[in-house]
Amino acid sequence: MRTDGNTGKLDAARVLLRAVARVFTGKKVCLLVDSWYMKEPLIAFFLTFGYQVIGQVRRDTALYSLPVATGKRGRPAKYGDKYTPGAITLLLEVRHWVFLCGKWQWVRYRTAACLAKFLRGHQVRAVWMQFEDEDSNLSKPRLLIFTKNTQSADEVFKDYARRWAIEDLFTIRPRHRDDGLIVKLQTSVIAPAIKQPNRSGLLCDNPC
Repeated sequence: MRTDGNTGKLDAARVLLRAVARVFTGKKVCLLVDSWYMKEPLIAFFLTFGYQVIGQVRRDTALYSLPVATGKRGRPAKYGDKYTPGAITLLLEVRHWVFLCGKWQWVRYRTAACLAKFLRGHQVRAVWMQFEDEDSNLSKPRLLIFTKNTQSADEVFKDYARRWAIEDLFTIRPRHRDDGLIVKLQTSVIAPAIKQPNRSGLLCDNPC
């Protein structure tokens, strides 16, 4: 397998998914991926399997509200209004105590169901968030994307928090090499019914 450059990493992710896809036939599956893998070609490939995807993207990612039918003649609008920094501040801000980055802490977030332009208009759940420290100082903004727009912000936090359990699992396990390729893609499968990863580093709706 060619693994040179960025294309090689995306190809490796596709190969790994094809290798394990049959294990999850008939199950509800979501892929929790590192921010590097939040690319349209790879996400579109995941969606063809009927899987959902969650991950962090650039906070300036172009997101739009759902278009409103105007009743006018002509081609309907594909996108609604863009979520500019000003538009995001108009969303309701919620302060919530959540388990993220391996610990419990306060976050402030805003959320909306919207259209992601980099996914060619696919509907997603977006969560704009900031951590709050003991002195009420806020961290830099982060943006989480879930490809299932009906998912609540609480569910997004719970699923994304599993990333750190998976990171620990990779730390304690030996790394496997294949022609110089370290098989440590930060890609895992999750679903709400399982709280902890199994020994394979995968999460699913039934014990694997």
